[in-house]
Amino acid sequence: MSAHLVTSVSNQMISVSNHVTYMSNHVMTVPNRVMPVPDQMMFVSNHVTSLSNQIMSVSNHVMFVPKQLMSVSNHIISLSYRMMSVSIK
Repeated sequence: MSAHLVTSVSNQMISVSNHVTYMSNHVMTVPNRVMPVPDQMMFVSNHVTSLSNQIMSVSNHVMFVPKQLMSVSNHIISLSYRMMSVSIK
């Protein structure tokens, strides 16, 4: 009777041990699933930063165009004043 009880307790302990091992393995897989998320977030963040920089670059180019047009306009005004002064003489 006593040997049967020891065997039963031993089997239950093995069962508990197996369950703990299973739970441990399950918990170990959680970081593997969670880890890709920050990496993906970093990728998205880098992509957004890259797009932002490209938009800034385009914006700077667009801002540069009016400055060039203003410069051309000033040259034309200057030339027209010169032509007027020549025609007056």
